[in-house]
Order: sequence, then C-alpha cells, then structure tokens
Amino acid sequence: MDSRYPFRYFFCSIFFFVIVLSGYSAEPRNSGKRIGSQISSARSLLSLDLESGLIYISERGYTTIETYGYNNGLIMGHPVDEFAALVLKYGLTITSSHASVRYDPFTEDFGGTHDKRDRLIDDQLAMGCKYIVIANFRYVYD
Repeated sequence: MDSRYPFRYFFCSIFFFVIVLSGYSAEPRNSGKRIGSQISSARSLLSLDLESGLIYISERGYTTIETYGYNNGLIMGHPVDEFAALVLKYGLTITSSHASVRYDPFTEDFGGTHDKRDRLIDDQLAMGCKYIVIANFRYVYD
C-alpha cells in the first residue's frame, strides 16, 4: 500500500460500494422527463424516408418532436393528418412547430395570408401541437 496516500484505497473502496449498493445502472432510467428533437436537425434523413426517420428518432429515446417544413397543409411534403398519424404510430408526440406563412404581394391579397395563418393554427392544433414558432414572415419574390 502506498504510504503517501493512506486514505486513497479506503475512499475508493467506499465510493465503489456506495455505487454498487445504490443500485447504479448503466441503463437509462425513465424519470418522467420528455426529451424532444427538432426534426429540422434530421431533415436529410427524414426527406429520404419519413417513416424510417421517425423510427430512428423514436429508437434514440426521443419522446416528442418539433415539426419543420410546414407549408399550406403539408409538413415536409406530407399531409398534416398522415404526418401526425406516423408520429403517433412510433410513440412520439408533437409539442411545437417551426412554421412560416408565405405572402406574395403580387398575386394575393392580405386576407389570403390571414387564411393561411388560420389554416396553419388549425393544422397545428389538430396534431396536438401546443406551441408554434414563426421565425419570419416571408415575402415571395421571383
């Protein structure tokens, strides 16, 4: 035993037994917390195959997502109801949505933009989404 560190082995063994007796496990515990993913970070994978991408996200332990790519009733090119059904199929929920409302001042009136906004809100509520992030209001130019 090294005489320079007389308590070293004692504290290491105490630490070891505390860990073992406390029931420490390398397996993740379900603490009731929901861990979410912003699906824009996996958009490359999801654009190739939406269903496989959602399976991948779910298998990684995520329980909720923030949607990405909403455009006039479609999320990443899929109808909102189909997208929501796939999300539920793989045990995920939709907590928030990153969306935008596009406005073309040359072809539509501002009232049409209000209709798009109302549809966006209705679609998000239909999916069970609680929060909507509208990062910008886009003007469409050619």
